[in-house]
Amino acid sequence: MEKTAKLREACVGCGDCREVCPSYGCGGCDPVSLMVGDYSGIHACIGCGLCSRACKHTDPHYVVMEMLREAKGLHVPDSYRSCGMVIEPSEESKTVPSPKFDGSDVRLMPGCVVKCRVPFLENAAVSAIKTIGLGCGELEGCCLYPAAFREMNDEERDSRRRELAGPVDGTPIVTLCTGCTMEMVSSGIDALHISEFLLQHVESLKSLPRLHAKVAVQPGCTSGKIESAMFGVVRALGCTVVNEVFGCCGKSTKDVSEKLMLQRQKECDGADVVVVACPTCFRKYDSFDGGIPVVHIGELVAIAAGDASSLCYHKISIPKLERKIP
Repeated sequence: MEKTAKLREACVGCGDCREVCPSYGCGGCDPVSLMVGDYSGIHACIGCGLCSRACKHTDPHYVVMEMLREAKGLHVPDSYRSCGMVIEPSEESKTVPSPKFDGSDVRLMPGCVVKCRVPFLENAAVSAIKTIGLGCGELEGCCLYPAAFREMNDEERDSRRRELAGPVDGTPIVTLCTGCTMEMVSSGIDALHISEFLLQHVESLKSLPRLHAKVAVQPGCTSGKIESAMFGVVRALGCTVVNEVFGCCGKSTKDVSEKLMLQRQKECDGADVVVVACPTCFRKYDSFDGGIPVVHIGELVAIAAGDASSLCYHKISIPKLERKIP
């Protein structure tokens, strides 16, 4: 593609992308090599986008996402045409009761992973939003972040995101996934991650019963600038943050995922629970053998308000937090 070629030409090989790349730091892909067209490490690319946030000259994330689509032979999935999601709902997800939407103050965008794999996180988010006195409706659909959607051109992806968002009427769009937030904002759509939205209502959070839990905050690699919002929310609930650094869960990326999760577990040592902002991170932490329990930031607010109904769906139980539930 002409755009990809121009982005490659703008690369000066400075290595700033290497400094922030989670995969490179674990012996995975080299973003500089990818920028010159070396496909040998492409399957170790996590697709997090940290390279482009560090780069002052070009957009390596755009280039590597195109490479991932080509290397893996990805196409827009049939599920997108049938249900508007990048994946089909799992059989397990179908057993979770649907959330009760009862208003239009907020449009909640769960995203594909929540809707099709961990829908109980949407239930908890609805409960959290109700806790601050607002009614909630749903905005169901895919943000088109996954590499398969690079089969569409930029204009088509932008158009479909705007169509999904609907007319601008002042109703906040609140997401449960940092990737969804990033993609919607990239198309000029006013969207907030739930941690940012909850922080806007911090006085309501401070009025909830104190959790007094030790937490490790892990915003995830696509978190952008929501770290401060997450810290603000957990502290407003009476939690103590025990970690000073955070990073990428690795998704299920070949050769690097296990190494990255071991790093995260070490960072979170001493916590009753890990608090995440990303549903993919949630699934990764919740399935890590012998790992520290995890909750999504929306769940934490719901738990503080007395709604712990989502916890029964977790693979790793949270006894220390459960004892602190009012």
